[in-house]
Amino acid sequence: MKKPVSLPLAPPCSYGSGTAFRRIRLTGTPGLVLAELEDHAHGMRCRLRHDGAHVVDVEAEFIRYPLSTCLGADLPLRALVGEALGRTARDFFAGGRARVNCTHMFDLAWLASRHALRGARVRDYLMAVPDAPEGRTDVTLSRDGAEILRWRIEDDVITDPAPFAGRHLYRGFVSWALSAPELDDDLTESVLVLHKACFVSGARRFALASGPLEEAEKRATVGVCHGYAAATIDEAVRPKGTRRDFSDHPERLLRYL
Repeated sequence: MKKPVSLPLAPPCSYGSGTAFRRIRLTGTPGLVLAELEDHAHGMRCRLRHDGAHVVDVEAEFIRYPLSTCLGADLPLRALVGEALGRTARDFFAGGRARVNCTHMFDLAWLASRHALRGARVRDYLMAVPDAPEGRTDVTLSRDGAEILRWRIEDDVITDPAPFAGRHLYRGFVSWALSAPELDDDLTESVLVLHKACFVSGARRFALASGPLEEAEKRATVGVCHGYAAATIDEAVRPKGTRRDFSDHPERLLRYL
């Protein structure tokens, strides 16, 4: 996973003292999991219906989204119908399937598929990634109100604690996490969720105007996901007024205001 480059930086007043919050809530009921996500750039829901063993239907709902082309990502998501529930991340994401989907909706579908096997219960993730204008920050993930992970990060390298210390977030981290013997299956899920929150937090650095994309952004992002697909990136338009700052009000997450 590479970080966006060569994009216009946000004004200093809008980055440096805030926090990128992200929340994901998984609600299981008989035959259905509702997976919800909201952060500064995204607001979406995924409804996954199942028969206890396989996906029987999946619906994508885009509430806030970075590009007009994101809306078409409901179609590739339909390929999940018929698949077994609870597949490992390595199997679920194999073959570059995330790139033909909305990355975040596809993540929600994977989490929903796993949660379907937990039964009628709720799992709630809250991630906090404070701005790091000097390259240093402490990021956290809480699950159902209890802190599960805390990473000290400097210049995109986790410096504490073990077994994460010394690992660069964007150079082989996911491959390591998927096979690390130190991480059980449930912890691996939390690690991947926090890792994606760190990645998404980087967008707070950039001032991205509404309307058609600038050529620099196209070159930096083409092919990373469905919204930036090479076939449609020239048609992509960034909607106006979709960004939110939850730095002072994380309790508003998943209210989709």
